[in-house]
Amino acid sequence: MRLNVQIAFVMAVATTLPVGSQTPGVAVPAAPGVAVPGIPVETVGSMPVQTVLPGRLLSGPGWRVRDQAPTDGYAGWYTLECEYGTFGCLGIEMLEERVRELYAIRELDRVSKTGVFLKAAGEAAAKPFEAAAHIVKDPVGSIKKAPAGIAGLFKRVGKGAQELGRAAQKQAQAREDRYQQTGSYSASAEERAGRPVQDPMAASRSRQQWAAKLGVDPYTTNPVLAGKLNEFAVLSFTGSTLTSFGISAVAMPLTVTQKVDEYVLTMPPSKVKEINAGKLQRLGVSSASATAFLDNGFFTPTLETRFVKAVGGLGGVAGLDRVVALASGAASEVQARFFCRTVEMLSSYHRAKGTLASLTVHAPLPVATTRDGSLVVAAAVDYLPWTARTAKFAGTAPVAPNRVLLSTGPLTVAADRALKQSGWTVIYAGKS
Repeated sequence: MRLNVQIAFVMAVATTLPVGSQTPGVAVPAAPGVAVPGIPVETVGSMPVQTVLPGRLLSGPGWRVRDQAPTDGYAGWYTLECEYGTFGCLGIEMLEERVRELYAIRELDRVSKTGVFLKAAGEAAAKPFEAAAHIVKDPVGSIKKAPAGIAGLFKRVGKGAQELGRAAQKQAQAREDRYQQTGSYSASAEERAGRPVQDPMAASRSRQQWAAKLGVDPYTTNPVLAGKLNEFAVLSFTGSTLTSFGISAVAMPLTVTQKVDEYVLTMPPSKVKEINAGKLQRLGVSSASATAFLDNGFFTPTLETRFVKAVGGLGGVAGLDRVVALASGAASEVQARFFCRTVEMLSSYHRAKGTLASLTVHAPLPVATTRDGSLVVAAAVDYLPWTARTAKFAGTAPVAPNRVLLSTGPLTVAADRALKQSGWTVIYAGKS
């Protein structure tokens, strides 16, 4: 079973911005330092969401996104308001997933109030629906307290992959400990009430069944959806019982940016990890890099599988080990998603062009080199301003005859001018 899929980066709709000053076959030197003559660096602040979000993510039945979004320079902190609370979403992908999950929450809410459900579950199921959403009263302040975002990756430039992995491991271990104790990455109703889950693995299997029926990720970190899935799962309803409650796959009005493979929906996480470990081994990834990646709890079984599949799309390209080692340093779910999308973009480019020969790492990003010596960098960002960090990355990137930047977000005027002047070609795949 697969959810409807569309990777955000689609080559067919990408727009290429040519660099008129670039001469084919002639090496273009990296811009000196972080400066581009006549183009000052920009500072980050808030941005109108209409400039980066497609119309389908601005508002819908019973929900809306606030007009302004603070930004860390690469991802927006979007505030989603709905009947179940106010969610803070760091990045477009997280926002899209939360909106999609809203329809699943509504379906579970509806089912929990039906007579047949109440009869089967007992009076405990009649309690009011608990909205445990993140309440965001101060969006500007909230982004400072948000989990490590994309900008955090650039702050750690200079640290080795092993050091990044160790830094992330302590945080990730807490998530893994929760899963081992409860069968979930999010707190269940039983945990919040101080009652232990009696059979976490059985609850996990039941939650997978509910998630598959609803078309959502069983390992979601959405506190409302995860809590409701946990409550249903603890009741130990079987897959055959779902139909009797009148639940059906939720009609999603959105195109999602990720897929959930069948074995993620049906197998325990340990088996998923075993399958992914085998795939990485066959791709030539070292045991050390694979273990560091697979042990990073910020890659849920869903994200872990998604990343491994993207790496598989680069099979035959040298340097996969470096990319896996880099991803092992993800220090938040947001960063894990960033690495997934970045490698998916390179995989899509390779599938369309078939020209990538090797991969290395520059600052926090994987960098690909084509057979003709061109450089290809993927930036899975909401938008790209010409900040000091962006300028430093672009100005210190390896020298190449052609340098290509793949961006999921629009560039500011300053960033567009500076990158062109520095010898970059930009391929943009944004709103859809």
